[in-house]
Amino acid sequence: MTDRDAWFQRNGLSRPFIGPQRGHASPGFALHPSSYGGLGLIRVVSRPDYAVRFYGPNFGGGPLVWVVDSNGRTLASFDFTDWVRPPTGRAGQYTEMWPQYAEVHDGVLYISHSHRTYAAESGGRNAYLSAIDLATGQLLWRTGPLVSNVRSFAVVGDVIVTGYGFTDEKDELTVVDRTTGRRLHRQRVASGPSYIIEHQGQLFVRTYDQDYVFEVRVRSAP
Repeated sequence: MTDRDAWFQRNGLSRPFIGPQRGHASPGFALHPSSYGGLGLIRVVSRPDYAVRFYGPNFGGGPLVWVVDSNGRTLASFDFTDWVRPPTGRAGQYTEMWPQYAEVHDGVLYISHSHRTYAAESGGRNAYLSAIDLATGQLLWRTGPLVSNVRSFAVVGDVIVTGYGFTDEKDELTVVDRTTGRRLHRQRVASGPSYIIEHQGQLFVRTYDQDYVFEVRVRSAP
């Protein structure tokens, strides 16, 4: 058992996505089509009322995202090939910004795109969080760069809690308005965040070398 496995078990947390682990598939992974658009299944965000399937040429990442309802009926599908290259057009080694994680709430797909090397390799243009209308495919908003390269973010009420970090770069959590994409708050952390999970009124944050637990407080409208 890895320390990461122990962290999930110790806090009673479910894994935010399923996929191949140590040479074998997670439970439920085989229930989803193993290929789509000629690409292989990489990971699945599975919830009671929807699933988001990620497909690519290898487990390093891929451009296709397929969203289905609880009965497996297609809600939307997206080819993010045009999003892989940094917006500046400057591309370095390993700077492909693949879709990393997604959640669906109220007919909107919230999805992160990032690469796993230094931000300078893409001119600082990395790690975006976006909102897309599932019915129309319209991009509703996209954050600025260096907001979300975590393995999972959390939708908590009207906000999204995500994070960014990398070696010798700023490590922080970010609270984003779910309607507008506006950054509401930043919280520095000791090292790069990886998993952010809301569970029973608490926000559990796993970082490279330190774990955090925050209390979730929902403020009433003025």
